[in-house]
Amino acid sequence: MPNYCFNRIKLNVTQEELEKIKERVMSKDEFGDGYFDFNKVMKRPKNMLLRAFKANTLEAFSKYYYENPDKLEQKLLDSIIGNEILKVKIKGKLVNIDRYVDEKYSHEELRSYTGEKLILWYDWCINNWGTKWNSLFSGITKEELLFNTAWSPISLKLFEGFIHICKEIIGEKANDIWLYYEECGFNLYGRYYILDGEVIHDYDYKKEVA
Repeated sequence: MPNYCFNRIKLNVTQEELEKIKERVMSKDEFGDGYFDFNKVMKRPKNMLLRAFKANTLEAFSKYYYENPDKLEQKLLDSIIGNEILKVKIKGKLVNIDRYVDEKYSHEELRSYTGEKLILWYDWCINNWGTKWNSLFSGITKEELLFNTAWSPISLKLFEGFIHICKEIIGEKANDIWLYYEECGFNLYGRYYILDGEVIHDYDYKKEVA
């Protein structure tokens, strides 16, 4: 269970502009609740089939998928992903599989794998979104977009992507958008804001209390 980081993006938009922004960056979960969908701003690649802590294991298992697509039955794949099977046989040798994502991937998706090294979904999310999961506990109004993230705030890169979308909708007003974050467990506070067209990270900003 991670510590949650609070993120507040300050907005100043009309109702019409808000609806357009929601259409571009919000999605609905299985309960019908809206959330800030990072995938709509910066889409995660689809070929992240597994999370393995050792690079050689990842390469070996990727090769296994590529060379044996017809031998890998959905039942076996589900067992591997469900962590029920910890080893697979590759060229006569048992290879340890450390950990897998809890998502299920179909046989058809494996067939479309072209042989490139599979991406570690965890590393990609940290490097691009700044956090390992999509947003949690989101809410959006004409004045603000609120959401939580795991351990740390969203990345500058993701914030810039959000600003770019807003500029397409509200023009130069998007330059007044800024983000405040705080994670009390590790005493992290700060904000992102735009100055002369550049996104600035102010690590010392602590004026706002969420």
